[in-house]
Amino acid sequence: LKEEPAATTPLKPSTPDRQQPAKPPPAADQLQPLSASDQPTPVKPTYAGKTSPRPPRPVHTQSQPIITKTPETAPAKPEPALSPFDELKKKYGSDDAFTIGKKAMSAKDYAGAILALSNVPAGHPESMVKTLLLFDAYLAAGKIGDALVIANGPTLNDAQFDFLCGKLYERTGKDKLALEYYQTALTKPSVIRNRTDIRNDALYQTAILWSTMHRLSPSPDSRIQALNAWNTVKRTYMTTPDHPRFKRANTELASIQ
Repeated sequence: LKEEPAATTPLKPSTPDRQQPAKPPPAADQLQPLSASDQPTPVKPTYAGKTSPRPPRPVHTQSQPIITKTPETAPAKPEPALSPFDELKKKYGSDDAFTIGKKAMSAKDYAGAILALSNVPAGHPESMVKTLLLFDAYLAAGKIGDALVIANGPTLNDAQFDFLCGKLYERTGKDKLALEYYQTALTKPSVIRNRTDIRNDALYQTAILWSTMHRLSPSPDSRIQALNAWNTVKRTYMTTPDHPRFKRANTELASIQ
């Protein structure tokens, strides 16, 4: 028997699938921002075949304080140092050497007085006072050599000059010459000091000198001279018993043997 071919099932014509309804667009809040790679590339406009340059992006930097430089000033030049005499002018408020010398002597600034008086020009109207002040300053400062120059120079007819000579020669061990000058100082006027003050100083220095001479070389004559000198000092200060010179006179009189 011949085998009959199997019946073939006729193919159904393909029919298009039913169209699926289109999905609604997502809501605005469901949209996701495009990534940097998904951003559309801007198209540069061209003009006559040329591409306009892209403006640079502004660079945002942190605000920084503005530093302003002040112009550098040249360092101030130091003031020139004043000379010693200019220092005295400033100290005593005067440009006159004679005035400065007198003020320095009053302040017992003997070095300043010597410097100022040494600058007083020759022929000054107060040249005698200047010499006496300088003589006194030399003695107070211990400048014996300079004081000797004045003492051995022209003699001044002034009680202060003789008194200062007495002090000078007493310091140099010339006691007899010192006593002579103390005695002449008692009889002269002075242009610089009160005559009574000079006299009292001369009497006091005479008594001290006689006491010293008596202790170093006791003799009847030196004892009498010392006693007389201290009695004179005591009488001079009789009205002021609290004065140091009156008290010393009493002490010396009691100690002299």
